[in-house]
Amino acid sequence: MVGVDDEPPVKLQPGMSNGAMGRAWATSGTVQVSGSAAPAPVVLPPVPPVPSAPPPQPESRASPKREKRDKLWPQHPWRRCPMFDRTIGLEVLDDAVYTQYRAEMTPLLEAAGGRFVLDVRVAEVLRGPEGARFNRLFTIRFATQAAFAAFFADPAYLAIRDRLFAPSVGQVHVLAAHESPRPG
Repeated sequence: MVGVDDEPPVKLQPGMSNGAMGRAWATSGTVQVSGSAAPAPVVLPPVPPVPSAPPPQPESRASPKREKRDKLWPQHPWRRCPMFDRTIGLEVLDDAVYTQYRAEMTPLLEAAGGRFVLDVRVAEVLRGPEGARFNRLFTIRFATQAAFAAFFADPAYLAIRDRLFAPSVGQVHVLAAHESPRPG
């Protein structure tokens, strides 16, 4: 019986808090049992840490567009950081050559972590920089301004630019450069 000096401490088992041994109260890792002749400490087993459950994952809404986005922008902690965007207006003079330029530079762009988030053919400019002519408007996005600068300094990109961009484009206007929140 608990409380006799020559018996070892009793380990607390499920269901022992009530019953013949009396009530148990936990204090500082030991349990004092009342209702016995001489109370003896009861050693509590160490409590294992509760494993943290992984956060619930949203249901997969698989689509080709979402799969492409997830391939280009995998889920990373840095995904919640701002992204560097630049909006540019171009005067495209030769659409066929410009289309070839985009086809050749896009794989390099994606490999460098960049992408086009807006691409528009402009029919009429109602307001813009004075003297500016453009018929194409796009926003290009990179994780940082440094990544943006590194891509446009890449010798492979510059070779494509010299061969296809320069002869197909007249005016170039940087309309905006800013950081944007990443898509959730």
